[in-house]
Amino acid sequence: MYSLTEEDIENAKQILNECIDAAMASDKDKIDELSDKFDEAYYHISTQSTIATIVYYCDTSDEEASAQYDFAHDAYTDLYDVYIESMRKMYKESPIADYIFADWSQEDIDYLLAYSDEESALRDANNDIVIQYNDLPQSSFDDDAALLYAQLVTNNNKIAELNGYDSYYVYTNRCYSPATLGELVDALDLNNTISFGTLS
Repeated sequence: MYSLTEEDIENAKQILNECIDAAMASDKDKIDELSDKFDEAYYHISTQSTIATIVYYCDTSDEEASAQYDFAHDAYTDLYDVYIESMRKMYKESPIADYIFADWSQEDIDYLLAYSDEESALRDANNDIVIQYNDLPQSSFDDDAALLYAQLVTNNNKIAELNGYDSYYVYTNRCYSPATLGELVDALDLNNTISFGTLS
């Protein structure tokens, strides 16, 4: 059942502020306590965002569901940005950063340091594109949907570039693929198996 409130968001942000204070004070016990509290708060907000999304897509004409979807998505995105900034501050300034980030991989650290307002804005734009797509009139659906899809692809590839990858496909499959499409083609020997427009 959907129950997300502004108080839930503010509570999670307050926990992050307390995390920063504890990190700067080198209070490991407090960090552990607050980390568990934030995980619970973040899970609740993430779950509520998922519920709002499912309800919205069941009937995109439902105004209440649409309002809940917009609020939940904006709240989740905003909290994520605050989380990134808080973790970045702790990583750069806390005397116990090694303790706080002991379980983070180098890839996680690289992403933390690379995440930017530009990427956040691109992800917000993508969400707006999805909403526009769902509201397209049938009379111009094909042409307008193609334009929206093209913009989505452009935004996603820009997100990949900001994170050091040359395409969104490779970026989202980076655990399984080389860092560039060229390397992927070589690794899979695609030049000898397929070409544009043909399969051999």
